[in-house]
Amino acid sequence: LALEERRIAELRAAVEAQGEDLRARRAEFEAEHDLIKRHESITAGRVKLNVGGEKSIETSVETLASASLFFRALFSGAWKKEEGEVFVDRDPKYFEVLLTFLRSRDADALR
Repeated sequence: LALEERRIAELRAAVEAQGEDLRARRAEFEAEHDLIKRHESITAGRVKLNVGGEKSIETSVETLASASLFFRALFSGAWKKEEGEVFVDRDPKYFEVLLTFLRSRDADALR
């Protein structure tokens, strides 16, 4: 009888340990899920860019984030950005060419 009680206690302890592990894994999963949802909400929609301090350009966040690690990181929520336009310190003339390519993914569109 004592042997059976000890075995039952061992099994209960094992089940409790597995339960703790599952709760911890679920918490990690939910945190990652929340991060993904936040990222999706941040990257949805349009953004206004102030390019070189001279030109205001509006485009989709998806256009920028899908092709550029810089913009993906910028719109991931990892960096704090000011409300309104996002300043891009580049020459507007060349940035428009880059944006045309990002929108069409067609090098012939650049000619």
